[in-house]
Amino acid sequence: MYAKKINLGCGNNKISGFLGIDHIKTPTTDLVHDLNIMPYPLLDNTVNEIIADNILEHLVDVINVMEELYRICKNGAIIKIN
Repeated sequence: MYAKKINLGCGNNKISGFLGIDHIKTPTTDLVHDLNIMPYPLLDNTVNEIIADNILEHLVDVINVMEELYRICKNGAIIKIN
């Protein structure tokens, strides 16, 4: 899948222009995927921006998650972690 901006672990928070990814289907989830399962169903070097708001603490292996984010991000991408 190709996406320029991703809201990782979107829950019920829809951000205009972002693909919402979460492990549960909500009205704002565009892609249902367990973020503990690698690789993510996203192409290499295609993402410009990622928002990860209160999600990393819910994942099993944060180092693997960060490596996966690096894989899918373009050079110079922005990753916002709250």
